[in-house]
Amino acid sequence: RDVGAHNPVIWFICGLIVWLSAGTTMGIVSGLLPSGGLLNSDGLQNQTIAYAAGYGAGLTVGILLAYLLHASAPACGLAVSVKSFFQGMLAMVVAWPVVACIGAAAVGAHLLTGGARPDPLAHATLQSLVQNPQNPWVLAKVLLAVIAAPIQEEIIYRGMLQSAILAETRRVWVSVGITSILFAAAHLSPGTGVPWYAAVALLGLGIAIGLTFERTGKLSVAIGMHIAFNLANVAMTLLGTRS
Repeated sequence: RDVGAHNPVIWFICGLIVWLSAGTTMGIVSGLLPSGGLLNSDGLQNQTIAYAAGYGAGLTVGILLAYLLHASAPACGLAVSVKSFFQGMLAMVVAWPVVACIGAAAVGAHLLTGGARPDPLAHATLQSLVQNPQNPWVLAKVLLAVIAAPIQEEIIYRGMLQSAILAETRRVWVSVGITSILFAAAHLSPGTGVPWYAAVALLGLGIAIGLTFERTGKLSVAIGMHIAFNLANVAMTLLGTRS
């Protein structure tokens, strides 16, 4: 990829704008929504609506900025196509065993150090899906997690942040490594419920996606891989509860 057409600061600021657009919109909508009434007091509906608003804003801004960056620098890797999206999903099939082994090793280290056996449904969205599989708000939340979240995160992390670091260092492994660490660390932030050993698996995922992105030079490949990963986790959860 040729990311030199834009200053590293430009790449970073664009990623920051996308992140702030999503977070600010989510916070504003959360504050405006009632805590009861038609939306119920359990918070699920409010949370789903706030997420949808946040992702809507983030994706709108992110897609626009990605289009402008691509238009002014066609070789920067922000091109998307349906074909490369499905290539990304196939690439995830290849990367899955490696990511799974990294995750299993992290869980093993957790158990060896005296940690409690991990809950297979540690993620709040998966818990909601198992407990209320017919609830339309749960299904909407899962859809956001499977499709909207990967697109937004890949625009921010691989599309913008990784490009900023690559433009600054000119070293692929440095840009992929730093971006993957920040990607995993973001999922450890308060409220996500992601334990450290799961974040290690996400670190492996980030490296796999980042390297594939650099090799193909197509953001839609990275998006396809991320969506495939999230979709596979949801599918395994559903299959596990029915077995």
